[in-house]
Amino acid sequence: MKNIYFLGFMGVGKTFISSKFEKYKSCYMYCDMDKISSYIYNKKISKLAKNTTIFRKLEKNIINFLKKDHNKEIIVSTGGGVILNKVNLLRINIYSISLCLLVNKNFLKKNISKKDRPILKNNNFKYIIESRKKIYKKSSLFFIKNSMKDFKKTMFKIFNML
Repeated sequence: MKNIYFLGFMGVGKTFISSKFEKYKSCYMYCDMDKISSYIYNKKISKLAKNTTIFRKLEKNIINFLKKDHNKEIIVSTGGGVILNKVNLLRINIYSISLCLLVNKNFLKKNISKKDRPILKNNNFKYIIESRKKIYKKSSLFFIKNSMKDFKKTMFKIFNML
């Protein structure tokens, strides 16, 4: 089995679903790219994300590390912008299985807190959604509508796809 990467816009539930996935499939080890980044730099992710150049380089390095052979398959929760680097997408899709989580745009807007998301400080939510939509559509092998009210339904969809 390959590593599994959860992709999707910020706030779609990548961290929540991927952490639940590990509990249901014990052959996987859970890895959150944002938590690894915070640990490495000893800073909150909201502070790190302000310097997008360093942040994207860190994401690339983490993906390079995770593509190596490990004793266990890894389930990875990515940051929402990991898809902006074509090399990241290429590596994820060559060495892993990618799943893109989708949610309703209205739910997404309510779910995202601007104080925790530096990229949204200028009220450019709609622009970011639209500019990344095409990239997300090309990013993954599988697309799953995340039922935020019932994560078991989302898990069932994922297990059936794999």
